[in-house]
Amino acid sequence: MIFAQTQRASVIAAKPELATKVAEIGKEIGRLWGLLSEAEKDKFKSQAAAEKAAHEAKYGKVTREPKAPKASKKAKDPNAPPRKPSPYINFCNANRNKIIAENPALKSQVTEVAKILGAQWKGLSDAEKAKYQN
Repeated sequence: MIFAQTQRASVIAAKPELATKVAEIGKEIGRLWGLLSEAEKDKFKSQAAAEKAAHEAKYGKVTREPKAPKASKKAKDPNAPPRKPSPYINFCNANRNKIIAENPALKSQVTEVAKILGAQWKGLSDAEKAKYQN
């Protein structure tokens, strides 16, 4: 971080087109870091270690609380009766074969059949929809 802070202004001055491209600035700073000798890198690493030690002395060592475990799903009762299908599902089950019989090309196009069924369902009155309730 210390190296990046010292180099950011000079990178933007050298390449003004990068001023708003944070990722590109980071790549350029990374490239410059790679060009440094180990002795130059050690200077920045020792500064970072000193700043870290000062921070820990002032605030203590940073520890993170472990995340709370996720609540597990309620186990499904295998003996529970199946839920009743909605009126829309009953309508689809009753009319799907009719649509495929009228348009055999739609046999393998599940989404197209579903679109047609949805449009037909929207066109039904409440009285017609009531036929499909259990």
